[in-house]
Amino acid sequence: YVDAMWRMVQQDVASDFVIASGQSHSLEEFVAQAFGCAGLDWRQHVSIDEALFRPTDIETSLANPERAAKLLGWRARFKMSDVVAQMMAADTP
Repeated sequence: YVDAMWRMVQQDVASDFVIASGQSHSLEEFVAQAFGCAGLDWRQHVSIDEALFRPTDIETSLANPERAAKLLGWRARFKMSDVVAQMMAADTP
């Protein structure tokens, strides 16, 4: 993302860009990936209380970074699983 920011400030004219992977992942996928990095099954360690779900939450969120790709030449280099693995590696002794 820092690379994307650098590319934005190099532009002659200020503009808005969506900086994102263009992929959508659920919280469950993120949690499963994180626990998987620790060799654990998340379902054995996480409880879900559906009473706490918000009825107005959006089901899917997906950003479109194509403008950044076209005008800045920027694309995300890491997938969600890569980022989670790096986060877990940095926090695991």
